[in-house]
This record gives sequence, structure tokens and C-alpha cells, in this order.
Amino acid sequence: GCGEGKQALSGFHSDSISAAGLPRTVVMPGDALAFERFFVVARGPGMGGAVSEALRAREQLFAEPTRTARGRVRRPDGRPLTAADHASVLVYEPGPGGSPALDARTVWTEATLDAQGAYRVAVPAGKRLVAVAHTLGRAASPPATFTTLGDVEVPDLVSPEPGRLEARVVDSAGQAVRGELVLTPVRAEDVAAARGSLYGAFDVAHCAPYLGPPHGGSPACNRALLGADGRVSVAVPAGRYWAYATEGPFSTLARAEITITDGATTTTTLVVDKLPSLTPAGALSSDFHVHAGASFDSSLPEIDRARSFVATGIDVLAATDHDVVTTYEAAIRELGIGDRVRVMPGAETTGHILFYRPPGSDIPKVVGHYNFWPLRYDAALPRNGLAWDELLEPGPLFDRVSASFDGAGVIQFNHPLAGSSFGRDEGFLTAIEFDARKPVPAEPSDVGPGQLRRSRGGRTALDYHVQEVMNGTSTRQFQQYRLAWFSLLNQGILRGGTANSDSHTLAVEVLGYPRNLVLGGHTLRAFDVERFNADVRAGKMIGTNGPVIDASIEGRGPSLAPLRAAADSALTLEVRAAPWIPVEEIRVLVNGKVRRVLRGPELTRPTDPFGRAGLVRFTGKLPLSELLAGLPPDSDAWIVVEAGLPLFPSADLDRDGYPDTTDNNGDGSIDLDDRRGYGEDDAYVEPGRPSETDPRFHANVVAPGHWATAFTNPWLIDRGRDGWSAPGL
Repeated sequence: GCGEGKQALSGFHSDSISAAGLPRTVVMPGDALAFERFFVVARGPGMGGAVSEALRAREQLFAEPTRTARGRVRRPDGRPLTAADHASVLVYEPGPGGSPALDARTVWTEATLDAQGAYRVAVPAGKRLVAVAHTLGRAASPPATFTTLGDVEVPDLVSPEPGRLEARVVDSAGQAVRGELVLTPVRAEDVAAARGSLYGAFDVAHCAPYLGPPHGGSPACNRALLGADGRVSVAVPAGRYWAYATEGPFSTLARAEITITDGATTTTTLVVDKLPSLTPAGALSSDFHVHAGASFDSSLPEIDRARSFVATGIDVLAATDHDVVTTYEAAIRELGIGDRVRVMPGAETTGHILFYRPPGSDIPKVVGHYNFWPLRYDAALPRNGLAWDELLEPGPLFDRVSASFDGAGVIQFNHPLAGSSFGRDEGFLTAIEFDARKPVPAEPSDVGPGQLRRSRGGRTALDYHVQEVMNGTSTRQFQQYRLAWFSLLNQGILRGGTANSDSHTLAVEVLGYPRNLVLGGHTLRAFDVERFNADVRAGKMIGTNGPVIDASIEGRGPSLAPLRAAADSALTLEVRAAPWIPVEEIRVLVNGKVRRVLRGPELTRPTDPFGRAGLVRFTGKLPLSELLAGLPPDSDAWIVVEAGLPLFPSADLDRDGYPDTTDNNGDGSIDLDDRRGYGEDDAYVEPGRPSETDPRFHANVVAPGHWATAFTNPWLIDRGRDGWSAPGL
């Protein structure tokens, strides 16, 4: 229904859910619209085979005649271009006046090439069509126009042969490194010319140079995974580039300048070394939010997802594909990396059926997304054993899915304040309009934050174990999510804070940026999943996309267990980072407020971002008496440490308690003008490519949007020695 006083209710169409829909239509009471769908399967890569079958089906169903178009793509010297050269053919009908513009033309099909550079596709009859060869995400040949009155031989399309880069990455001992190669133009003004897309779709700003579709397997966007021998060979558009080699934020970074010319091969060798002294002893690098092709919104092959585990230096993962339990076991076995990574089978519950309707809501909602791990995997069951997760409030959802835990599991509250996607709020706090400035009532209710305590017989929405404080590289989300986390900590709702990539791709979101360092004396060789997850639930973690905070009070690291610290105790603090990761500020927060900032000459900075020296940026002790000064003598408190760059400038223009925009128009101030032209969900513009003199440049190439940030879980300081009490809002 439309709800009282509502005159219309609109649905939505999404290219992730359905490839096509109907225009908005008035449906009278008692009437209905019927949708029929059939599936077409064709051999071979690309869309051409399936489109040909679909056109032939329409010929039979609707008497729409088809014709066959044949053609060839060749180099200027006559030799064929093939799929190995990343060459394909787009066939479209121009717009009015012969316009090739994306929003004017009608695309009919796409063709991949055989070993002789030939293609053959079905096309509609009676059309005047255009064929253009594409390589590396851009049109690469003059267009060929043809008419489909009958079967037709399309004139040859002539395209240059792309250049090729052959790279090898080793460590200082000459051993192969299974990392990643990332390219970027040397000059900022060359970025636009090097960009590409999939015929205009998936046009991602940092895909320069374009090596392959950003949502597919390696090479993707501007990066490629290295093989077991540390080598990779990729076709690259002509130009001057920086070639970066990386194995994650806890290794050195290597770079070489290369020049690519059409038809020629360029070679380079780069050296990358692990920096084991960066991470605390007994800490495992972990990402608890990871997707691959089993998720409805990911096209990344499982084998490349598994390759990315070691390429970015991740030790432990929770497999969290949408609505299905996955393990990556077959891919890990095929790659022979079982000694380098541990994967805990899990899933991300992702409600799509709108049902949850708080009072005052115009339309029903869902309850956001939650991760569960480890889960029992059973390929003989629907969703590999995941319970059906629709039409459930969070508490009953926790009850149902937890029944499938393999041991004592973990429930993670994902992106708690995420906005709407597919017409659904992806964060439960968004759905209930949670205000971090207001307390969660002690009793459940049907409105506001009281919904967090509502139960339907078992658990409540607060009965998760950890919640995401960092999700991907978004600076806005970190500032919003930490405020919600701080609000709950101040109210005594103690949950561990996590940092995860939520990676669905190799290149749009990068695995392990950010990640968790789980403390507690863990090793891969003697990995104990029960003890590991117990430490996760206990908040014995650091979240980071590069900086490492090694801190303790009376020898104890962060934890959700209260600590009775002596009056003369101190926070022992050391911050480390790889030379290419900027650390310009360290913040110590007490009860969510900054009490001490270390910056400027108090911090050291490496002179060579590609070297091995200068890892330690600060070491020292901060007396608790100074950090807690001004608090009532017996009042308890909690402490969190953050390190990296200063928080990105932002403002809360709609006064809902959360930052929602930055200086989008670059006039030096943040005001209402910064929201003009931006929708509710994209009002905040993440920082783009910095200048090369900016300390963020190198990390931003490796992980686009990177803003160096790390945070600890809290220390709960019991000063009254009568049990820890939350300070309140």
C-alpha cells in the first residue's frame, strides 16, 4: 500500500537486480503487470553469443528478422588482432543525426575475436549500424558503417597493436613475490587520456591506465595480480607510467617509471620486502568482510579473490558472500597457498524483502547487513547451509543463523550507518534513524533507538559481537561510524570495533584496506579458530589501513575487559608504519573526546618512501594522570588511540549529528554550497588523486581514496575499583 495520505508509490530498477524494466506505469486496482523471463546460455567469452541467441529467439517469438554480420579486426600491417590483445568489437545504432554519444546510441551487440581476428554476430535486420574496434577500454579504430538488409561482410577494422608490459617482482633475496602491480600515469594531466571503460559502463576515475574491466578478474582497472613466479604480462595503452609493486601495507613499496609504445614490449623488475617488525608479535592480519563471484553484486572469479589474499598480505579472512556460505577451499588448494592464509566460512545476510516498518516510515524497510562466521558449510543444502534470512528482525535473525555456527561464532554489525542501495537501507542504524547524541532507552520500543532493544523471543538487535568502525577507504564513513561506536561505548554497550575492506573487486575496493590486527599470540602454523574468535569478540584488535599502533597500559593491550590501573600508570605507545604510509598525527581520546594530539616535531618521518628505514614514527609514555585530568576522581573512563592523517575536513550541515559533506567546491570553507548538485548519498566527495608531493600520493595509488587511519579498541579504566561504569553521553 501507499500509506495514509500518499498518492503514489514507486519501485526501482537496478542493473544489479534486473537488466531491464518497464517505464513507470499506472496500475489500477485489480489489474496486474506480468513479467516473463527466459535465460540464454552461449559458449565463449563476451556477450555476442548470448545476444545472438536472444535475437534469434525474438525472431521466432515476434517475427523480428535477424541477419548475420561478419568481420575482421587487423593491425595496420595486416596481421590480426585477437582477444589476447584485449580487442573486441562494439556494434551499435547511432542516435539522431548519426550521433555516437552514449546517451543517444542503441547498442545491439558485442563481439570477441578468434585467433584470426574474425568475429560473427547476429544483428537485427533493416538497420544502419556501426562497428568499432575497442582495445583496453577505448575505441581504437575508425568506425565502419553497414546496413543489414541481408547478411553482411563488415569492412575490416584497423587498430594499433597495444603495447605490453612484462614485470617481475622479487624480494631482496631474489625470491618471487606474489603481490600486485599497479600502474598510474606519471603526469596528472595524462590521467583522462589513459582512462577506459566497458563501452562506457563502469567508468571508474582511477582506472588509468585501463587494463581490464574493474569488476572482473585480473588484470582489472589499473592493477594486475602477480603469478606464483612473481611475474605478470599485461597489455597497456601507450604512455608514461609509474609501475608500483606492492604486497600490502606491511611491506616495502617499489616503483619504476616505464614508457609503453604501441606494438612494443617493455620489461621491468621491482623489489619488495616484507617488514615483519611493523606488526606486534602474535598479531594476525585479518579482513572480516570479503566478497567474490558468489555474491550477486560481484563478478570477481574465486581464483583471483584467493590470489588477492596473499597479494595484499592477509592472514585470516571471514568469507562473507551475500546470502551464501563460501569457503574458497578449492581455489586455495589449486593455488597451493593453504600455509599462507586461513579462511573461516561465513556469509553476509542481506535482506531484500521490505517488511520492517517503524512508525512514521513511508515504506517498509529491511534490517541492514550482518556477517556471521564461522558457519558450517554444506554444498547439498540451499545457500550452502545458510538459513533463510528474510523477514526477520535482527534478534530473530541472530537466533536463526547462529544455530549454524561451527563452534562459538562471531556476529558483526556491518556498515551500521550505510545509506540506501536497491531501495534498501544497508545499515540498521540508518533504518531506525539512530541519533548518536541520544541515549538508547533501557526498555524496548517501536520507535527510535528503543528498536535496538526490541526482542521477538530471543536476542535483540544489540546482541552482535563486533561492529564495523571502518569500512573501505571512505573517510566520511569512518567519521560517522566511529561516532555511533563511541556513543554506544559511552552508554556501556560494549562491542569490539572492526575495520574491513568490504571488497567486491580487485580494484574498486582493495582487499585489506582496511584490516584488523588481532592480538593475542596467534600464528598461522598453530591457528586456533576458537581462541582467535574469542579475542575478536573481546575487542583485542587494532583497525588500520597502514599505520600500526602498538600500545598497552600496565602491559595489557586493548580489550573490552575492565582494567584497574594504578594512579601512576601510563599509556605505553609506539606507532609504526611502512615508509610510504603517512603518519602526521596521533590522537588519544578519552570517552570519545580528543585529550592529547601528537604532531609536528613530536613525530618522525622517513626520508625515502621506497626504503626500509624510518618505520617508528613515535615511541613514548603518556601518564594516565594527564590523560584523565579534569574527570571526577572516581569516575571510570575509556581510552582509544588513533593514528595516521588528521581527520578529513567535514561538516554536519543537516545537523543530524554526523558529518555529511566536505569542501566539495574547493572554496576553502564548508557551507551549504558544498551540497549543491549532490544527492543525499553522494554529497561527500572523497579525496581524489593528490599531487605527487603530497605524502598521500603513493598510498592513494595502491588503495584509491586511501586516507591513512588506524584505531585501537578501548581500554576500560576502572578508577573507582567497584566495577567499570560507563561515563554516559
